[in-house]
This record gives sequence, C-alpha cells and structure tokens, in this order.
Amino acid sequence: MGEICGVCSQNESKYKCPSCQVRYCSIACFKQHKETHANDPPKEKPAPAQPIAAETTTVPTTTRNALPGSTKKIDFTNFESDPELLRLLSRYPNLRIQLQSVYGLTLEPPPQEQPSSNYRGRGRGRGRGGFHQQSHWSQAKGDKEATESFKNMRRVGGDGQGLAEFVHLLKMRFATDAGP
Repeated sequence: MGEICGVCSQNESKYKCPSCQVRYCSIACFKQHKETHANDPPKEKPAPAQPIAAETTTVPTTTRNALPGSTKKIDFTNFESDPELLRLLSRYPNLRIQLQSVYGLTLEPPPQEQPSSNYRGRGRGRGRGGFHQQSHWSQAKGDKEATESFKNMRRVGGDGQGLAEFVHLLKMRFATDAGP
C-alpha cells in the first residue's frame, strides 16, 4: 500500500504537489491544499539562464568581423549624393527603377501578397497535377530572388549596361584591399 493523502489523511495518495511534494488523493484535496500556497511568493525562474546571457554580453564584437565568411558593414550615408551616381542615374533613366525593384525583392511582402493555404482537396483537373505549396518568405529567400533578378537584368540588352556601371562604381567607392 502507498502513502496516505497528506490533506484528508483518509485515502491512498495518487498525486504529488509540484511545489512542496505533499501527497494528495484527489482534485478536491488538491484544491484544498492549493490554498496553502496562495500566500507563497512566486517561484523564481531557474538561474542558469542568467549566466548564459552574461557570457554572451562579454564577448567582444571585434571577433565577429574576424569570422570566415563574415562581411564588414559598409557605410552608404553620403553615396546618394555622389556626383558619379547622379551622373549614372541621369544617363540611364531606368537604373533607379531597376535598383528599386531589386531592393523591393529584399523586403517582406505584405500579408495579402504572401501565398495562402487555400488547399482545395485533390488539386485541379481531376486529380492531375496538384496543389503547389509555396513556402513562406524569409530574408534569405528574398535576397536570393533579388540576386537572381539583378543578374537577369544585367544580361538583358542596353539596360544591363547601366547596372554594370553601377556595380563598377560600387567597387571603386567601397572596395576593400582585404578581398581577392
């Protein structure tokens, strides 16, 4: 036979209080016992989470740039008034539109433009072909789509020349000597 209920002292206990480990036999006994914990101060969260956070704040930020594959942040604050950029924008009027469209692909689309999950059973056309599930947007997917769009724009006719000159200007203004 097991332990006796610590609340009513009549029945065999089946449960244990998570706070104080007192054994009880039923929900009625638990509710009665729970009233004794009403005045107890709330339990603190486990302490291990705090030292981990303290350790992450002490890591120097200079080591992040030293990691392989990481890139240094470039300051573009005065680039919009660069005379060479302004000359490019006047020489190639579509360049501004192209750059804005590429930039727009890197931004998360509004909820009404994101794919919905309107799955309609077996698909269209008597079960042939099916519902093509599009995955949700992520920053990596947006960047990849923008890169592909930029590459395609550079390949197409005369508009690609403006983008090529823009890339050349970026390399002249912001290239670092550390690269290959």
